[in-house]
Amino acid sequence: MKRLFIIGLLSAYLIAGDMAITPVIGMTNNSDDTKLDNDLTYGLRLDFNRGNYDDDFSINRLQLTLDYSEGSYKGFGEANVLRMGANAIWDFAKYSQVSPFILAGVGYQAFEFGKIATNSDGLYASFGGGLEIEIDEKLDIVLEGKDLVDENNNNYLLGNIGIKYNFSK
Repeated sequence: MKRLFIIGLLSAYLIAGDMAITPVIGMTNNSDDTKLDNDLTYGLRLDFNRGNYDDDFSINRLQLTLDYSEGSYKGFGEANVLRMGANAIWDFAKYSQVSPFILAGVGYQAFEFGKIATNSDGLYASFGGGLEIEIDEKLDIVLEGKDLVDENNNNYLLGNIGIKYNFSK
């Protein structure tokens, strides 16, 4: 399985050519309906840059996401959540040191420990935005916020900060 994952990453790198990786850390603010405490979230972003287009309406990045929250239900036990998704990202001010972006995507979430009626493994949609601040040619600071809505209409607000490493700049 590990070999397939590594082969997949290398293939994606050769196809995309312009790739970046971003480890992130942040907080998840869960809606009251979920009965989940707000918790710390760790994640990883893998960006495939499609190029810098002059118009602001082109999707110029595709992103694979992985987030893990170690949380608990209010008053009764653990509720760790693993989320895997894909986002389309629109960058604005692409040629400046500070670049705002918006994102939209879909994904799948899985609860590691017990589920209750309002929480279940399944699909979610994500919408959000953020800022990328260039530190140098290869490194950016990324501030990201997004709202996830799952099949049960539960909301999960995620706020993250990360360091983005660009492989091909």
